[in-house]
Amino acid sequence: MKRIIKRILEYEELAILFFPLVVLYVAPLFHEIGHIIVLKYFSCQIKSRIFFSFTSGIVGHIEPLCELTQLEAILVMWAGAFTTLILSLVFFSLAGMWRKKLFLPIMMDSIALGFFVSSFIDTLIGKGDIFLIFKILGIEIPPVFLSLIAFVLIAISLMYFWRAISEREKFFESREMLKT
Repeated sequence: MKRIIKRILEYEELAILFFPLVVLYVAPLFHEIGHIIVLKYFSCQIKSRIFFSFTSGIVGHIEPLCELTQLEAILVMWAGAFTTLILSLVFFSLAGMWRKKLFLPIMMDSIALGFFVSSFIDTLIGKGDIFLIFKILGIEIPPVFLSLIAFVLIAISLMYFWRAISEREKFFESREMLKT
């Protein structure tokens, strides 16, 4: 059994595969659950449709069957992205706690990055909940402006992830040199 675990840990780079799985399938599901939780908090019935596609992942549409105030509507819109951002912070924190362990930090960073990027993916392409919040508030924001902000946030998170992987490689190289 130890040999099998050691063999798995040698292929740490496979943990990076968690990123697309989270972006396409896991984060969108939690995003929609965030909307549902807030709508249920407001005692609102819902009509929901969640679609699954192997290539485009999970896409959901949650329709409230009640009247919402402007503030309630904004909170419902914000809940999806907020849920995935909180999960992102949890996984980034776990990665930081386990920075010197095998396999787990890269896997946790990969999952965290997936949740983080998924929070801004719709904004990047000029649609999604953030645009709806501004629409509810009656504020005209050029889509290119919010897309640029989303692009910068995603780029920063990808640079962080690349740096974390580089640091891990240096850490294990120095550890291997000490053994020899």
